[in-house]
Amino acid sequence: MDARAAAVSMEIFFWVFIGLLAALELSRLAAALAVPSIPYRVLGPADGASSPERFAQLLSAVLDTPVHRAASVEVFVDGERFYPAQLEAIRRAQCSIHLGAYIFKPSPIADRFIEALTERATAGVEVRLLLDSFGSFRMPRRRLAGLEEAGGRVAFYHPIRWNTWTESNHRNHQNLLVIDGLTAFIGGAGVDLYWEGGRFGKPPWHDSVFRVTGEAVAGLQAAFADNWLEASGELLDRELDFPLQPNDEGALAISVNSSPSRGGASRARLLFRELIHSAQQRIVIATPYFLPNQSAREEMIRAMSERGVKIEVLVPGRHSVPFFTRRCSRRRYGALLEAGARIYEYEAAMMHVKTMVVDSAWSVFGSTNFDPRSFGINDEVNMAVHDPGLARALELDFEADVARSQEITYRAWRKRPYWERATELLSAIFEQQQ
Repeated sequence: MDARAAAVSMEIFFWVFIGLLAALELSRLAAALAVPSIPYRVLGPADGASSPERFAQLLSAVLDTPVHRAASVEVFVDGERFYPAQLEAIRRAQCSIHLGAYIFKPSPIADRFIEALTERATAGVEVRLLLDSFGSFRMPRRRLAGLEEAGGRVAFYHPIRWNTWTESNHRNHQNLLVIDGLTAFIGGAGVDLYWEGGRFGKPPWHDSVFRVTGEAVAGLQAAFADNWLEASGELLDRELDFPLQPNDEGALAISVNSSPSRGGASRARLLFRELIHSAQQRIVIATPYFLPNQSAREEMIRAMSERGVKIEVLVPGRHSVPFFTRRCSRRRYGALLEAGARIYEYEAAMMHVKTMVVDSAWSVFGSTNFDPRSFGINDEVNMAVHDPGLARALELDFEADVARSQEITYRAWRKRPYWERATELLSAIFEQQQ
């Protein structure tokens, strides 16, 4: 074989190898995109309100996470309230600031955060900023140069590169701010005009962020540390990161750091299922993306039909984004409405609150949406707290939001236009990714 023939053979072999490799990676990605969740049923019985300590221990065992105490939990509604509280906490930091965000986009509010973080880094405070490379793809590194020059550390989670693109569907959806290991902010809000001023001529998103103090902050710090390690290779394991705090006072609290698993049996999914299964009286759910799978719908229907539980769900209305997500959600209303659930669509703005309250006792809040992506694909973080006072406050917020919503009845749902039904069927193709 002459040199030219050998070269041609090598080139053919090379492209065949590349083609096989690409086919393998595409098949892996397709499998990840289409994998359905495993159907399952919670056995029980359990009553989360009658014996909070026992139920907390049960959750701890099932979720493999410790029970902590939250000295205080305070809710801030909408960006005009939670952004000033977060910025003030940053400016008061003495030892460390750990900020993780899914969305952190160029905007005036992002500039104020960068300015505050840079000032603290200049003062000698350890500053770490963890951004998801997809949700924050519009944030150029140069806008963070001043922070890094001042000593702050910046890392991007799962940057999209040629050799990691098959992992591009696995995102860090957590939104956390931990100050000195003593105070934490948790919720669904990132840092962008979506929550301050609004984008594209639309009103700002309606959202909630929670400030937590006490021993329970350690669980949220651990959630940040887990993804920081993966993104930066740095392990946060010092007393500076996890200062000792009293654990004998405050509300029972469980921090749930959730990562994807095949079939979607993540800790977030288990947390929500256990609490729904424990309900005896009432469940209120606020979520921007409501796509319960068959197992979840059956669990809700059993709660209503067998135990007389009242279930109310608040979702976005006409301001919902994206379009197909709302269509996926609406096609799932029927069986729940027929069983007695009440579903409201918020009309004033994009509704981005992520909370659940069970029996006016247990509250769940954090980054998780009630959908397949949050339950089986993204990294998420939530906190479950037993505090009747907090639960009642969230119920009052829910009721105030319902007053600005339109209730969807079963009769109206049955009469929706055929063109809407057609788009619902089309949206089902993407349902596992919503």
